Amino acid sequence: MAKLTNEMIAGAVQPFMEPGEQIIYCAYGIQQPSWGLIIPLIIFAVLPGLITQALLTKYFMAVLTNRRLLLVNCSSSRKPREILEYRPGAMPLIAVTQGPVFAAMRIADPRGAMKIKFHRAAVANNREQAVAIGNAIAGARPA
Repeated sequence: MAKLTNEMIAGAVQPFMEPGEQIIYCAYGIQQPSWGLIIPLIIFAVLPGLITQALLTKYFMAVLTNRRLLLVNCSSSRKPREILEYRPGAMPLIAVTQGPVFAAMRIADPRGAMKIKFHRAAVANNREQAVAIGNAIAGARPA
């Protein structure tokens, strides 16, 4: 599979965009199961821990447009499974932090809190794009 690019993310979300909608930032991240679940399984036996990790990891394309934030839950082969849409005024609290390897986006969604990690090597400027999404959302939020 070819290395993921911003153009590939834009192409994958294009069918879900509204007429006139434009992409501002996009990033590719993962939501991994809790290490509290994985570590005991790896201690018990490596294979069950690795299988659980592979089965429970979710992949996301985060796309900020001029109208909304789209989180596209996709398969590991990048085929969209589910679209989570957040519009200004109905957006849950979203916080983005940046570390040396990952940027982490925490979303306080009423349907279930999420933490999506954006690795710096996934896409060119991936971590920076995720931070820019967080900053844009924070800047649009009323004080």
